[in-house]
Amino acid sequence: FNVLRLFLHVPFFILWSTVSEMKIRGGVRTSTLPDVYMSNPNGLPSILQKPLQNFGGKVCASPVLSSTGGYSIFAEAVAAASDTGFDLPCGDGSGKQVDCLKPSPKPNNSTSGQTHRSGSCEGADNMAANSLNVESRSTCRANEAGTGVQRLELVVAQNNPCKTSVNHHKIPGNNVLYFVLKPTITIGCGYYDGKKPLLFTSSRTGVSFAVKSVMHWSWKGTKLFFNPVDGQLTSEDVNTNFAEGDSITVSYAGEGKQFEESFALSFVHGTDRNGKEVIEKDWLRAPSRIRYGDTGQGARDYTVFTVIAPVTINSGETFVKRQYMITDLLQN
Repeated sequence: FNVLRLFLHVPFFILWSTVSEMKIRGGVRTSTLPDVYMSNPNGLPSILQKPLQNFGGKVCASPVLSSTGGYSIFAEAVAAASDTGFDLPCGDGSGKQVDCLKPSPKPNNSTSGQTHRSGSCEGADNMAANSLNVESRSTCRANEAGTGVQRLELVVAQNNPCKTSVNHHKIPGNNVLYFVLKPTITIGCGYYDGKKPLLFTSSRTGVSFAVKSVMHWSWKGTKLFFNPVDGQLTSEDVNTNFAEGDSITVSYAGEGKQFEESFALSFVHGTDRNGKEVIEKDWLRAPSRIRYGDTGQGARDYTVFTVIAPVTINSGETFVKRQYMITDLLQN
């Protein structure tokens, strides 16, 4: 042939091709790397493509390379910020959980400057195996509260702060750990929501682990009892990432990882250099484009991705398309 005019599809993996039009497409497993980010030019933040379009859809977007920053990212799911906010509870010093918005009325038999401690949250005075009614404690509130309402603060008191709760472990299959805290407001109540596990994160390392339930937010103001989602998680595992002085940030686990923990694959495809693949020759008949999307609601667990380069190749010429793949944490 003298001239070959084709659409060159350049992706991760070659699937099949013909002489007239090379269909070289690839992609990733959607369940592993569901989040797709399109880069922006001029160093602007990449844009998460959610919901992800269908690759075979009639309105499937195909942006030109020059409208991107030269790369596309496929990453593990990141929990949306709107899904992760969690407000720590407040206490009145009696062991009860109270409304954080305003102090409860002072009991008639209290005197100014004193803290009422006669009551405790239902079941919270039995710390060991007899106090496992987490669901009831998650909604308990003070019926009579003293003054001095304070929000709970979770600050680790020592190195190797996580311990195994010996009494709770007497029940087979019950994995309960606790943190030793710097003194804070006492709240005997806990937390449980079967649809919303929590995430405990170290302020220093940024490492998190999921928590199924909280037995006591601050037993006697110094111990945070919790039940991790991972039944095999040990206190030694936790202690590798939490140390004296670390704040424990609490959030909803949501779907996906924290941004700092998500792994990603970046496909560097370039920007066409103002419409030219190389400086000395116009290879392109039209701007190169990206096409991407999932396979819909079918059985295939796959996100398709391709860079379409409409090139003209004359007899005796060789066309080379160089691209790169980079793996790292998403934040990098």
